[in-house]
Amino acid sequence: MRGIYFILIALFIISCKKESEEIPQVIKVTPANNSENVLLNVSIELYFNMPMDRMSCEENFKLYCDSLMHTGNFEWNSDHTHMIFHPDTLCPDREHTIFLSKNARCDDDMPHMNHCGEHNNMERDFTSKFRTRK
Repeated sequence: MRGIYFILIALFIISCKKESEEIPQVIKVTPANNSENVLLNVSIELYFNMPMDRMSCEENFKLYCDSLMHTGNFEWNSDHTHMIFHPDTLCPDREHTIFLSKNARCDDDMPHMNHCGEHNNMERDFTSKFRTRK
């Protein structure tokens, strides 16, 4: 009986450690990296592996073509794992860069969600590119 308690405690400790080692990251982007012939009215979507802090993500997000920084507005799902950026305009027939700085951090205040643990910020900057149609 004592052995069973020891095994259960060990499994609990291992599972807690695994969760706290998870690092916030972008797991999917739309349009996909290196997409071609993208419509000029497309919205940029970033999916995360955990809830993210909205303000830090929005402040550290950039969308640009050449040296032109695009403006627009943001939309989020209720658990803060899906961010949508609706640009006001895009440059026709140009390469665009989606950039999210590693200073974007997870949201440790979301109830009933995985917590950030010791890794609050993304490990590295996220960059993705796409080209619009004419």
